[in-house]
Amino acid sequence: MKKQIDNYQILGVIGNPQESRVFLVEEVGTGRKLALKALPMDFFDSEREFNSFAQEVEKVAQFRCPNLVAYYKLLGKYTEGLILTEYVEGMNLKAYVDSQQHPFSELLRIAIQILKGVQYLHHFKMLHQNLKATNVLINSNLSIKLSDFYFSKYFNRWRKRRGYPSVEAVKFFSPEQVKDKSLDARSDYYSVGVLLFYLFTRVLPIRGTSMQEIMQKHLRMGVVEVPSTINPEVPPEVSGVVMKMLQKKPRKRLSSLSELILDLSRMEQRQQKSAGI
Repeated sequence: MKKQIDNYQILGVIGNPQESRVFLVEEVGTGRKLALKALPMDFFDSEREFNSFAQEVEKVAQFRCPNLVAYYKLLGKYTEGLILTEYVEGMNLKAYVDSQQHPFSELLRIAIQILKGVQYLHHFKMLHQNLKATNVLINSNLSIKLSDFYFSKYFNRWRKRRGYPSVEAVKFFSPEQVKDKSLDARSDYYSVGVLLFYLFTRVLPIRGTSMQEIMQKHLRMGVVEVPSTINPEVPPEVSGVVMKMLQKKPRKRLSSLSELILDLSRMEQRQQKSAGI
């Protein structure tokens, strides 16, 4: 790849290049650090499709949510598309969870922000469809931003042409995604439930050694373990909500995130008050 694309100087690679090609770039003249994600060469079928996607990026660039990675524009051409986004300096949720045991107060703060990011997308009738631990970015102040949202439907379409997604992605799939059925907000709720279970316990509710095994368990195996049993710091009421989000049938999950966000925010305020913060 060139050392400079348009007005952006390439500084290096972000993350694991085997998973996706994401580059750290610097805007010439301002020195602003941004992220540049290279799309697969066969991602678009035509220049017309590329231009249509560029218009979608422009729409999402209007979003103003502190818990979503900001999108800016589409660069390149239909055989070499690149999405320019906000650069979040820090780590992803997987690295955060796997590094050490964290106090529940921190986990609660992170959970609330994840929920707010998803709620913002749903307010605009959009689904994330690719919620997983590596798509939750955390900076040094524990501020959370969700990445790879909305455009997931395009990536999913491309993956269908190439085969199933990675094992890491399937771990957070809803049963509807496994069945390749039409999705609504409740599919994201299930994936959020998997995320929160993992955040609170450091283990996944559905585990397996192969993609097929994990997918079948999402469809047929109920989650037996309870977060509050694995991590006694998790209040039973929080544990109960997470388990409800993990129901196999969408109608048995939450109907919205608003009440949950409010309840968890009140819990956070009580904790801060008791701690004298």
